[in-house]
Amino acid sequence: MLSVLGQMAALIACGVLWRLMSPMGLEADQTRQAITGLVFILLLPALVLLVLWRAPLGTSSIWIAAIAAICVLAAIGVSGFIYQRRGVSHKITGTLVLAAAWPNATYMGLPVLEQTLGNLGPKCGHSL
Repeated sequence: MLSVLGQMAALIACGVLWRLMSPMGLEADQTRQAITGLVFILLLPALVLLVLWRAPLGTSSIWIAAIAAICVLAAIGVSGFIYQRRGVSHKITGTLVLAAAWPNATYMGLPVLEQTLGNLGPKCGHSL
């Protein structure tokens, strides 16, 4: 876990240095948008497809998809019910319901799960 936090701290430090130095005349915000776009549009979908193509399909795959769908639908239902009962505006309720259903678990969730459960990839026959 400390190695993950150390890597995150190093990446944050690189961002701070980039903002201060602006290498090659590139502004930090423009560079951040370009890198974020690259990750979301190309690299993250490619990683997901790579893992899906290598994953053995079976009943466990169906269970994983079903449990994920149930959790998302439950989060939508529970959070929508709570925010409507509290009289929160529709725009804010919609935003909070989406945040409850699909949290940003990709970047922090993966390292935490790997630290908690161990690296399950090689045990299942997967290697990236």
